[in-house]
Amino acid sequence: MKTFQIYSKFKIVLAVSVLSLTFLCLQCATEKTTAQQNTKSVASPQKNEPIANFKTESPNEGIGEVVTKFPATLATVPIEKKAETFSPERFANVVYPTHLDKNLGFYLPNWIVTLHTSLSKVYKQKGIPLRSRGIWGSLDWKEHNIEGTEWNFFINPENGQAYKDNFNTRKSVNMNTFSSALPIEKRLQTGDVDLNNWDKKSEDELALMGHNFARATEFGDYFVGGKQRIGLVDIDWENDYENGSHPRKALRFIKSVCDNLQGIFQAMYVHPIVSDYGHLTKNGYPDANGKIRDGDINPLYTSHEMLDGVDYRLTDSENFAPLLEMSHYGETTMHGFNDGVRMLNAYGNNSNIEHYLARVTSMAEKNYSYLHSLGKDLCFIQAKLICDRGGNGWQYKDGNRQGGGGKVDLSHYLTRDQAFKSTMAVFFSGLHFHEWNRPIPNLNADSYNGFQFALNLLGTRKQFSETEKISAVDMRTAQAEFHLWKSKYKFVGESNFRQEEGYKLKDNTDNLLVRTMRLGNKLAIVVLNPYNVATKFNLTVACTNGGKTIEKSFTAADWQSCYPNEARKDYIFDIIEMK
Repeated sequence: MKTFQIYSKFKIVLAVSVLSLTFLCLQCATEKTTAQQNTKSVASPQKNEPIANFKTESPNEGIGEVVTKFPATLATVPIEKKAETFSPERFANVVYPTHLDKNLGFYLPNWIVTLHTSLSKVYKQKGIPLRSRGIWGSLDWKEHNIEGTEWNFFINPENGQAYKDNFNTRKSVNMNTFSSALPIEKRLQTGDVDLNNWDKKSEDELALMGHNFARATEFGDYFVGGKQRIGLVDIDWENDYENGSHPRKALRFIKSVCDNLQGIFQAMYVHPIVSDYGHLTKNGYPDANGKIRDGDINPLYTSHEMLDGVDYRLTDSENFAPLLEMSHYGETTMHGFNDGVRMLNAYGNNSNIEHYLARVTSMAEKNYSYLHSLGKDLCFIQAKLICDRGGNGWQYKDGNRQGGGGKVDLSHYLTRDQAFKSTMAVFFSGLHFHEWNRPIPNLNADSYNGFQFALNLLGTRKQFSETEKISAVDMRTAQAEFHLWKSKYKFVGESNFRQEEGYKLKDNTDNLLVRTMRLGNKLAIVVLNPYNVATKFNLTVACTNGGKTIEKSFTAADWQSCYPNEARKDYIFDIIEMK
């Protein structure tokens, strides 16, 4: 958890993956074969289950007035009563399509979702492959990788020959069974590295640290072109160098890691907009001319340093991926409740708790917007489902904190609808998703049903014709347009369309999160009621395509609930065809 204090020691989480043989085979194919195979999904060996009982628009009726009712619905999933479990088995298989990332040299899902949570064990306990639920991999699979038992790939499926010796001197064992065949989602691990005393370290020492950081793992060494083929390295970076206090030293370390790594370097807190924490304001958003205040930009992203004979800028490393950490106070989830001291309120000038979805959306979309303007879209947000910032969250002008209780007392998960809405907001922000939690024992994890439902819904394909089925994840390509706060909507009776930055969700209970994403003539739409307290439900969403504005109207009957047997209005989701 990031606070405003400086940590003298920070942890590096090392996630290492030798990519599956399928990936290696695809990479070695000719350009023609690659182009053909790039349209196939290697995310799951299983095909999507048939999509039935759809209400879809007729191709001859324009966008129509019927809203799609996807077969997956959270209202059919019972609320979890048992601690530390949830129900991924209640959701159908989905396929997250992949694409060849030419900069990294391997295949990635269109939307990358990774886990770092003890609850990854639930998938294993219930016999569910992560990829069949839209998850690329988990940093927690080390507990599943028991040497010599679970995944003994002695024979290379590519050529039918035994693997060459790959001796791990640190463990004095032959790790040929793990060197190249272990599936990526089961080839991840964590590790700690001491990075104290940066002020005393020379640039050469930092460069060596970066080189060694992109190192082999206990599963065996595997190099491609002199680089470690790792897949993903996640660093929990909390020494204030991530905020640009000494850009040359930070860039020296980052460049060394990236230069020696064929994989993603996922660095927590090294995000471009530094006006996020403690602010639900316009800070960090561009003005009418597209300009962001210099003071809102992390100096690491504007610094140029001559390193290794080149004029280096952070975004020059194609495999560098900022990771934006987002956690909540326990009381943040509890708008409308009395905590014994005051009524908790997330809205308006009298708010006394933070608005969870305003924070997530605001932080995600302004960081994505800035990175996208630089031509870089590889960025993650760690929008935690666990509220680990404690109970006493809101600081008044006099500096006092009121209400709540101790951190242990009020550390809990978001509700299932809040987890669902946060995950959907991240998808429509353009960012990739990394989920982390470290729960106290015996917490109810029904929140993960909301998280899993979002992954399932986004990956479920809508049938437009006998030959065309498309999901939101299918649409999420390099050509997709994320409209962010420029998404347009208006309530019935209004003449002007609204366009609202994420932080404005806190201004009024009727402010809905409406976001759209377009690919060609397909438009994905999400409408979210953050705390289920809105009173206006009839609205029109609009998009401009080719100079023509297309509108789609929704009524109160189109809203769906996240809970069984509750007439709530939590969300609307649809994919439409723009005629």
